[in-house]
Amino acid sequence: MTDAARSVVLDYLQTRGWHREDSGPSGDLWTRGEAVTVVPRNLEVGTSPWTRLAVVLAQADNESADDLLISWRNRLMHSLEVRSSATPRTRSLPGRVELETHLDGVTVSDHQTGAYDFGRFVMRTADSVKELVKASLGLRHHSRNLLIAGGALEGSVQVTFREPDWSDSAALIPEAPETAEGQALVYLAGVFTAASASADEPDADGLRSHLVSLDARARQGVARVAEALLDGGWVLTGTIRRGSEEAAVELGPHAAHILSLVSREGYEEEKTEAVAGTLDGWVWSASELTLITDDRGTIRVSVPMELQANVGELHAEAQTRVATRLRVLTRLASGTRDTVRTTYSLAAIERESQPTLTD
Repeated sequence: MTDAARSVVLDYLQTRGWHREDSGPSGDLWTRGEAVTVVPRNLEVGTSPWTRLAVVLAQADNESADDLLISWRNRLMHSLEVRSSATPRTRSLPGRVELETHLDGVTVSDHQTGAYDFGRFVMRTADSVKELVKASLGLRHHSRNLLIAGGALEGSVQVTFREPDWSDSAALIPEAPETAEGQALVYLAGVFTAASASADEPDADGLRSHLVSLDARARQGVARVAEALLDGGWVLTGTIRRGSEEAAVELGPHAAHILSLVSREGYEEEKTEAVAGTLDGWVWSASELTLITDDRGTIRVSVPMELQANVGELHAEAQTRVATRLRVLTRLASGTRDTVRTTYSLAAIERESQPTLTD
């Protein structure tokens, strides 16, 4: 529960104007004006460090430590419920791709929040999906075709983003195939999941591997969505639905801050390599496959939108041998050529029995 507990505290600090100044093996140093606090790397609910941290932060904001602890515990329980649902599961009613989002936080009361910030979040999400579609299809221009539907659930503001429906009831096959907007929504949800998983990592390279295939405008679009969430003071939870499956999605303030920073930065070293192996797993909601390689063990590889259908077809058969080209992103230690971490993004994939990409 350490990661989830730390995420709750980091989200609180992010929304209260604290800034992370330094990070080390034992914890992170956060400041706000003259105030300083340390968040331990190992933080368990109910322990002395957990309680002591709540007392210090409550005093800094003239709040009750008991009320803050209750708030943290409630947020933690909700976060654990979301994380337990992150694995794709069967959808109650199959349908088109949609991303259902619930916005909660200090700026939400009785299903209400600021209209301007909310409108900016919706607009930036539509713009981000458009830029992701352009990056995927290599287009210079594309219309904003994303749809939304609103609603309210207890304690939150809800909005659902849906792909356009080009179905034709008079056609021989009335159901339209998945749209580019649907693929972009799935990819955006996968980026949110990667950001949440990387929020407690010093380098966030798992998130970088999801962004490396995007052009600058698409990365900027993702950053602007994260910044809209930060400006609104919201915690985003929800569900991504595709066909007959669905999976939970979460993006807290600290993860949104990391996503904004990483989306706007460059990369230290990138190259493309041919890698052969066995396709061992595919999680569409996280846009990530698992590859048992012939020469570097088992690796996880982020999959860009334009290759996801191909990966899904290959994964339909168990233990498929594949030849791939991977974008290899290497983070180097400051001032040296020593490798700190290596992550992978898929550039091409095919069955190994065909003329291979490694020839």
